[in-house]
Amino acid sequence: MDAVQGYHQCRIRAEDVHKTAFRTQYGHFEYLVLPFGLANAPAHFQRYMNRTFREAGLLGVTVLVYIDDILIFSADPAEHAKHVDAALQVVADNHVICNPAKCHFGLLEVEFLGHIVSAEGIRADPKKVAAIVDWPEPRNVTEVKSFMGAVNFHRRHIENCARLAAPLNDLMKKDKAYVWGEDQQDAFDALKHALVTAPVLRAPVFGADFVLYTDASGTGMGAALYQEFGEDGPHPIAYWSRCFTPAELNYMTTDQELCAIVNAIKAFQHYLRNASVTVLTDHQALTTFLTKKTLKETSRHVRWADYLAEFELEIKHLPGNSNVVADALSRKGFEQVTVTVVVTPTAGAGQRGTFFRAALEAACAADEYIQAQVAALKAGKLSRTKYHEHAGLLYRRYGSHWCLVVPHSQVQMVLREIHDAPTAGHMGVERTATSVRRLFWWSTLAADVIKYVGSCPSCQRTKPHNHPVYGTLQPVPVPKTPWEVVNMDFFGPFPADSAGFDYAMSVTDRFTKMLHIIPCQHTLTAKDAASMFINVVFRYHGMPKGVVSDRDAKFTSLFWRELMSKLDTSLLMSTAMHPQTDGLAERQHRTIEETLTNWMLLGLLTAATGDTPFFLNYGQHPRTPLAIVADSLLPAELNPASADYLQSLQTAWKCAHKSIEQAQRKMKERADQHRRPSPFKVGDKVSISRKVLSLPDTTDRKLQYRFYGPFTVKALRGPNAVAVELVDGKPLRSFNVSNLKPWIDDDGSFPGRDYAPPAPELINNEKHFAVESFARNRWRRFRGWYKEQFYVRWKGYPASDNTWEDVKSLMKDMPDHGFLELLPTLKKRLDPPKPRPDDWLSESEEEEEEAPKPAAPVPEATEPESTEEEVAAALPPPPLRRSKRNLKSITNMIKKVLNNTLGPRLNLS
Repeated sequence: MDAVQGYHQCRIRAEDVHKTAFRTQYGHFEYLVLPFGLANAPAHFQRYMNRTFREAGLLGVTVLVYIDDILIFSADPAEHAKHVDAALQVVADNHVICNPAKCHFGLLEVEFLGHIVSAEGIRADPKKVAAIVDWPEPRNVTEVKSFMGAVNFHRRHIENCARLAAPLNDLMKKDKAYVWGEDQQDAFDALKHALVTAPVLRAPVFGADFVLYTDASGTGMGAALYQEFGEDGPHPIAYWSRCFTPAELNYMTTDQELCAIVNAIKAFQHYLRNASVTVLTDHQALTTFLTKKTLKETSRHVRWADYLAEFELEIKHLPGNSNVVADALSRKGFEQVTVTVVVTPTAGAGQRGTFFRAALEAACAADEYIQAQVAALKAGKLSRTKYHEHAGLLYRRYGSHWCLVVPHSQVQMVLREIHDAPTAGHMGVERTATSVRRLFWWSTLAADVIKYVGSCPSCQRTKPHNHPVYGTLQPVPVPKTPWEVVNMDFFGPFPADSAGFDYAMSVTDRFTKMLHIIPCQHTLTAKDAASMFINVVFRYHGMPKGVVSDRDAKFTSLFWRELMSKLDTSLLMSTAMHPQTDGLAERQHRTIEETLTNWMLLGLLTAATGDTPFFLNYGQHPRTPLAIVADSLLPAELNPASADYLQSLQTAWKCAHKSIEQAQRKMKERADQHRRPSPFKVGDKVSISRKVLSLPDTTDRKLQYRFYGPFTVKALRGPNAVAVELVDGKPLRSFNVSNLKPWIDDDGSFPGRDYAPPAPELINNEKHFAVESFARNRWRRFRGWYKEQFYVRWKGYPASDNTWEDVKSLMKDMPDHGFLELLPTLKKRLDPPKPRPDDWLSESEEEEEEAPKPAAPVPEATEPESTEEEVAAALPPPPLRRSKRNLKSITNMIKKVLNNTLGPRLNLS
């Protein structure tokens, strides 16, 4: 209801009437009632209206009053009639006259103070929003101020309003030149879009708990106040934000985040006093600010702590990637479902929308569940406040907004658009489900989103795993004597010294932890490592039974081979360790005389002591390759007893062995708390971490997959290792289960889903792509030669990725005579062109640029390649090459003959 000329309904005391006097050409006048324009008129009339309804017990219960606007609200239509009758009785008793033309009764929503108020909450007035959306581009500072004034009226509806408006606020600064650039235009458009998509704000429930989200950025701070509303979940009450002042810009990050909390509470203090408030911030250091016993920081912290103590607060940490204000923001629902969209026309958008609607209408017409629901709705069996049917489509109310009910056959299409589209960003389960619920609904929505996102090929390849590390800790068996098993590692780089050493090789005894650090170069080979090992380790400690290295298996095997070769023995190189190496390479016999001489002297018996220096120093005889084999063949009961003076040493060894085992058990218990046993079995599909694959170095590592797959587990090799077939027909490779992730393939629920092309084979750290067939051939001139090129279809790739390739490149990329085998796939093969006359005297011969192709790998040296003779037999002979060099030499020879014979009679210059 609206009080007509409300100010004029208040009498002025007789002794104050003369104070309102004014004179015109028609005479002297004085107001008998409260005039418009007096400074205290609004406050007096507001006080009068509040007192009128407060004395009747209606103010704040069923009636709200702002100046001359009277709002009567009720939760039930039957009660509403009683509340209206009571309000009208108060109006009549106090002689408040209302304008019938501006009084409206029985409304579900009403325009009040520039907002639309309904049962769902408070939203911006569409008329005012439309005026802002149609606002022309400001041409000067005055027009920018006008636009920002209109926007600021609705800023409580706009999340991060200050951050969005920062470029426009900069234009309004004093002594700032007016330059309308790209940043200002983006801010101008972003504010319009934010207002169009602003959520419905709920009226707060006083006495209930509040949740306050706060955040600070480089330019400003913002906050969002939320409350839980039962099944509807969290809803926003209001938003707040502002830019930092110049002084606040100099605050440290912790102070800026704390400043955001303090100022947000000041902005919402009329809501938060006498209420329990949970403050969520992404700055973990602030969680203990209110519980500190002493504040050793600045006086500013003391002032802020004193102010925050007035409220019942609890500050909690919310990680940055989770500190996103709840996405389930309400939209205003209408009895007639309408959607208002601000669209920038683009090519093809209309056809796509028409196709999408046609597909939905056809699917809804064929869906039994939707048709049954529509029939029940028309028969009055379903509530029209929860369901709505329009043009063959069924809508369902979710919270405070309407969602389109999707038939089962179109679920995959909806999920693909919301999750897989380039603008969707492959969000996680919660964000994808929230995005779906904004627009659509079906009964198994949550379960389908979990399945779809979990089986997304792109997500499985690009996102890190969030499960405990697979594979429990498997401690290495503890050796029983010193230098029985050693660890070999390499670390660096360091600044190179005068000898060029920039790396170091460390050799550590796994039993005594004794360490040798040997300088080396980053170009160290297995042969160099073997020489250094003999110089430092073998010379003083003998041959270990095992070497553990973090280098790849190829390096380790080459190291052992070189080590055995230098010692001129093959006793430790059994077929069980490396079966494919026996008899393949001729060993190079090269000894290190000085090293072996020193080793021999340490193992010789001396007359003075009656024993070898090595035995007296280490309590055991030097360990040679032959001694290792002989010890393994000797029964335990025949092993000679140790001397008495070795008892203490062996006792120390036993204690050390026991201590190491105990330490390993404790380490395993701690580590296994954050691990889980390997879930993989033979036949499982897995994806492999990029970190353990030998991929070529590129500049776009951040854009590469984190995981590659799927691959099939072919065998289990221990509790924490599996053998995987990377390429069909190639040897299996072993991987630790901690670098694997189960591959989820849910093709049964979502058939026909697009998967990425097959992973390339990796040979010599280069990608190798399989050729499917040859489409056609052509001949191209190159430096006097005619080269044949083939148009290649790549296996697993669309026709758009076909490329032209040279014969030489294909020979290198296709081992095992694959090139010759694929030649019959070429239906018609063009013959080489005939020679052209200008081939003889052409002054410039341009090299034709070759078309790019997927990175061509270099095959392993051990794999047979097609020989040039075999390829030449299959190819037609190239035309005879014409060379300017041959022509020039012939010309020079003719000149020389003529000069010698004719002499000066001819001028042959």
